[in-house]
Amino acid sequence: MGIVWNRQTVDWFRHASEYTGYNRALGEILRAHIPAGTTLCDVGCGAGLIDLELASHCECITCVDIAPGAVAAVQEEAVARGISNLTPLCQDGAALEGEWDTVMALFHGGSCGMQRYFPHARQRLILGVYQHPRGSFGPAHRKRVKHHGAAQVRASLDEMGVVYTVEHHALEYGQPLRSWEEAQTFVQAYCQPMEAWELEEYLHTHLCPTDRADFPYYLPKTKEFSLFVVPRVGNEGVCP
Repeated sequence: MGIVWNRQTVDWFRHASEYTGYNRALGEILRAHIPAGTTLCDVGCGAGLIDLELASHCECITCVDIAPGAVAAVQEEAVARGISNLTPLCQDGAALEGEWDTVMALFHGGSCGMQRYFPHARQRLILGVYQHPRGSFGPAHRKRVKHHGAAQVRASLDEMGVVYTVEHHALEYGQPLRSWEEAQTFVQAYCQPMEAWELEEYLHTHLCPTDRADFPYYLPKTKEFSLFVVPRVGNEGVCP
């Protein structure tokens, strides 16, 4: 799905990250592959929540996204946290210029990241890809289909003769919600259009009450993904 970046969607991502600890956990996974004190470019950064987690680990991070609302959210949160080594850049990742020690593209682009982003990586390219190409929220027949899955990316990399390592991970990344009405809006934003009765049936079945006053509802989700790490060494002749 193409996310419309606005205050509501940014808040959804921030609240989910804080509630579940997802980006803290993802940051620990990525630190094992990104040497401390090096440069990083995150292409398709969205709200940049993982970059905020990695800021203290890296010398500097360039956060690239084509959506002005996403880039503004990165800048806003970096200022609020007093982080000065993030550089938000609003542009299409396909027009990327420059080089970084590590370039990563998480959950967008698939294997085309080799052609687009690998030439800009001095040491490694990291691709994060969903295990399953179908969305996690909503009735089964209303789930949105994602453009890339791990099996497709693995097959493409193998066909190109790319040397890589791959890890498989599963992290909790559900959505805390402040009201039943917000839950309705959230599910509608992440699914194909559905009838009102389908939405109500889905929420009655899947929405969990909590004991928190700020977020009385929670929609569970386990995010299953593969992390492909493509080193520069051994792949010098793969892409121009």
